[in-house]
Parts: sequence; structure tokens; C-alpha cells
Amino acid sequence: MLHVRERSYGYPALPENEAVGHVYAEVTFHGRNGTVEQRRLMIDTGATFTWIPSSLAEALGVERRWSRPFRLANGELGDRWTGEIEVEILGRRATTIVVFGEEKTPGLLGVYTLEGLLLEVNPIDHVLRPWPAAFAYGVVPMSAAEVSG
Repeated sequence: MLHVRERSYGYPALPENEAVGHVYAEVTFHGRNGTVEQRRLMIDTGATFTWIPSSLAEALGVERRWSRPFRLANGELGDRWTGEIEVEILGRRATTIVVFGEEKTPGLLGVYTLEGLLLEVNPIDHVLRPWPAAFAYGVVPMSAAEVSG
């Protein structure tokens, strides 16, 4: 019998032996050099960009374009190289920014990639799903008089 804890806000929690809140996605990387690699990455909605091991980025032909500052989960600050690559998730494909990560890390999927592909994590059932449409700024079209005036 599994012991189920209760969350403070009244909903039943996952059994103690299951990971809480981890959502994964099958990601296909399409390298500029023609290399295609598929990885199962954990989604981290607290991370801006997608992180992959440097060796994978290099094998895919990702060019080191920008050195950017990052604050890691442990509070440390450091600079990492970033570049661009095409990714495909749930049949949606777009160019995104990836960070050249440490070799010992398996990588993770950040929100920049998710939003670029119009994907979101459903907070209720913890699955990745497509957005039906992109969010837009509520702009009222200008009249012809406003444009010419």
C-alpha cells in the first residue's frame, strides 16, 4: 500500500515514491551540418533557454555565437556560450537558442524554446501540449484617417 501525502492546499499529492512535477519531452535537434539527434529532456519552466551538453552542440554543428551571463539554480553566476539550432517537438519545428552546457548534465528544455514552438506544460496533469494560438498584444487597428493624419 502506498502512503499518499496531502499538499497544504488540499489536493492529494503523488505517492511518495514518484517524482513530483517532472515533465519530459522528446526533442529532435536538426543540425546545420545535416546531423539529427533525438533526446528526452526534462522541461524546466524556470530556465530561459534550452541546455545541452557542449559535445552534443558541437556534433550538431552549433556555432558559438554569444557568451551570456547566467544565474544557476544554486545562485552562482557564470558565462556560457550560446548558439542557434532547429528543434522539433510534437510535430512543431523552429529555430531556438541553446546553451553549451556541462558534459555531466543531461540537458533541459527552457521556456524560450517552448514558447517559440507554441507549447505549454499543463499545470494540472503535467503534460506538454500545443497552444491553439500565440498570445498577441491587444492592438486596435488604426483607421485610415489616423494613418494619414
